[in-house]
Amino acid sequence: MTNHSKKITNAIIISFCLIAYCILYVLVIVKLKLSIILKIGLFAATVVTMVAVVTVMVERIREIKKGEEDDLSKY
Repeated sequence: MTNHSKKITNAIIISFCLIAYCILYVLVIVKLKLSIILKIGLFAATVVTMVAVVTVMVERIREIKKGEEDDLSKY
């Protein structure tokens, strides 16, 4: 396994762990006795978070493939 493969695999694993946590959070929200408006708001915030995680994962994989290992070295 190359160094790039390990970094890509790590990015995917961390992203899926965060998404699994968000799904668990949504399941807890559904079970709680909250107003429907609050449930919808929390659900929407969680969905936005999951979309952001996937977007960042895809961006990180592209950076790894291009060879941009450390973004901080640009600054």
